Amino acid sequence: MNYNIVQLLMGAFILFIGLIFKFFPPKSINDLYGYRTVLSMKNLETWRKGNEISAKILIKGSLIIIFLKIICICFMPELAVFNTIIFLVGLIAMSILCVFLTQRKLKKSFNSDGNKY
Repeated sequence: MNYNIVQLLMGAFILFIGLIFKFFPPKSINDLYGYRTVLSMKNLETWRKGNEISAKILIKGSLIIIFLKIICICFMPELAVFNTIIFLVGLIAMSILCVFLTQRKLKKSFNSDGNKY
């Protein structure tokens, strides 16, 4: 299978996961499914907010990754290694940003005990 197709499918899979989190968020705090950090698992309110924020970031990030991949396929098809590096950097950056931005927004709304400011 062509590496471009695999990378586009990976971006689509991340988009799918983000949409699942958005439309079918986990109802209760669990160790299997959802945005799980110490702060997000403090109580049900932080859990819901963390999953809501991370779902939005995953959706936006995956759309950006898919868009960048399509641009690379259209304008730089002969640069396979470079295209893959761009894809991987985008994927890693989106993952880090998802956690960083979600935690930052949670910390603005909740104290370390999970109580709203």
